[in-house]
Amino acid sequence: MEDTDNEEGKIIKDFKTMPKSHRMPLTQEQIKQRFDERLKILQTACKRYGNSTFFRRRRGARLMQVAFQLKTYYCPITKCGSSTWKRLFDAIRKHSGQTTKKGVAPKKKEASGATVIVFVRNPYSRLLSAYIDKLFGPNTQYWKYIGTYVVANFRSNASDESLRCGHDVTFAEFIRYVIHAQTTGVHRDSHFIPTHDHCHFCQRDFHYVGHLETISEDMPYILNAINSPVNYTKDFDNSTIVTGAMWVFGQMRSKLEACMGLEEACRRLWKKWHIRGIISKSQLFPFSREEMKNMDTDTFVSESLKALERSRDNPSRKGQKSEAMAEAFSSVPLKDRLELQKLLVLDFELFGFESSPTEVFQVSDEQNSGYSYFSPYD
Repeated sequence: MEDTDNEEGKIIKDFKTMPKSHRMPLTQEQIKQRFDERLKILQTACKRYGNSTFFRRRRGARLMQVAFQLKTYYCPITKCGSSTWKRLFDAIRKHSGQTTKKGVAPKKKEASGATVIVFVRNPYSRLLSAYIDKLFGPNTQYWKYIGTYVVANFRSNASDESLRCGHDVTFAEFIRYVIHAQTTGVHRDSHFIPTHDHCHFCQRDFHYVGHLETISEDMPYILNAINSPVNYTKDFDNSTIVTGAMWVFGQMRSKLEACMGLEEACRRLWKKWHIRGIISKSQLFPFSREEMKNMDTDTFVSESLKALERSRDNPSRKGQKSEAMAEAFSSVPLKDRLELQKLLVLDFELFGFESSPTEVFQVSDEQNSGYSYFSPYD
């Protein structure tokens, strides 16, 4: 039952469930209240689960980014904005003349009185993002390391090409791999293990637990709180498009074309941008098969950025992530979804995420107008 002392907390909760298009910006006090609420959730869960075998059987990340001038540490977690924060800490260190480049294991004396930051993410969304980046999208390194393993162990009657390339892992196969890796400890990867396996959450005193879903509010607040001498205003969407295209047309291309044609690779990249809500799904792949035969980086990037500009004022693209998640999990058998839910229980308890979101457990067999986020040629 809510009392008057919890009214601000209720405002935050109402805000979290409100459609984004209807939201008013939070005040600084409301953002602070949300951070306080997250810490309370973490501390309460740690009192309950801190000595659990969930923690004792795993070794989480020990290295942290540090800005000594600001007495601030950041614990990076893959697929939770870690690349952005690492670049930011690089800029802070450069500004202050700090020479430390790599992550450090903080000593008690150094960490005493320091501010400790971490960012987390909805665990289902994090897994989908990892699948999209490492297995669905063009990524020959992960196809070879993870994809071939998944095909060999979780697919019956796999073709020789799939066994060699690992380029066509389905989301359902990926989830079976995640469950097996987490329950057996075999062939694990930091991008796919649960968030609670990182950062020793119940052994460290965190000051700010940010959520990737609210990074546009959380990051400026934290940077102001730690008196950061630099800000981070990079255009994420532009950078994502340019970097992705350069990766496909550049150093990855020869290995990529040993497993699929350039057209399919670029179509997968385009669908990846649809899934992330960078480009509206109404912006279809702009090149014919004939045009792709002689495609160059500059032309592909130019047309991609034009599609981005045409998408900027389209509010529906913000719902594409949820649509893609519903489609992805609709392909996963219920027994696997329930098993995954059990493995992620500490992520829900520590960080306050919903354990049974509609996108995962109330999926529909109907697809929007025959469109599929995971079919490159739709």
